[in-house]
Amino acid sequence: PSKAAQADSPYYDVVERAPASGFEQTHSVIKKHHMGVEKEGFSMFLHEDGCICPKPQFAKHNKGPKQQKADLSMTIPGGSIQYVSSGEGVMLECLISGLTSPPMSIYWEKGSKVMTVKERSGVSIETEKMAGVSRSSLYIGRTELSDTGNYSCVSDALTEAVLLVVTQDDEAQASLARSRVGS
Repeated sequence: PSKAAQADSPYYDVVERAPASGFEQTHSVIKKHHMGVEKEGFSMFLHEDGCICPKPQFAKHNKGPKQQKADLSMTIPGGSIQYVSSGEGVMLECLISGLTSPPMSIYWEKGSKVMTVKERSGVSIETEKMAGVSRSSLYIGRTELSDTGNYSCVSDALTEAVLLVVTQDDEAQASLARSRVGS
């Protein structure tokens, strides 16, 4: 038994017992200086980080093999800035390649807000999570000027951004100009 483990603590004493076989040969009984503790001693646990603590440390489950970031790549076909005329549909597609296992998550954000199909009518999101290549597609059926913004495809391993610019088409601008002249 180690006398130095908690020897400098004002809260604990290492109690040495006569050498015995089994547990007593490899463990110390540590007595806590606390009035509420009626026991002679209590169990202490040696954690992986070297802490000797009164609570056990539970092993964390491995959630599958870690992805090698150097082998991964994420792309959004069409470039980092994409233009669409107001009223037209648009699809933003995100491809993640080099995956040894399916990603835990893939989703879209506009600004820093997670996109959902509940945002407004005409929006849908389709996601395929597979080893090798995974994809997520964001569809906006009829774009509005308010759809202009920074969109990010986010996975547990990578993030890629695209700027979507919604423009007024020439016919809509001409119609707007005519309505201003007529009023």
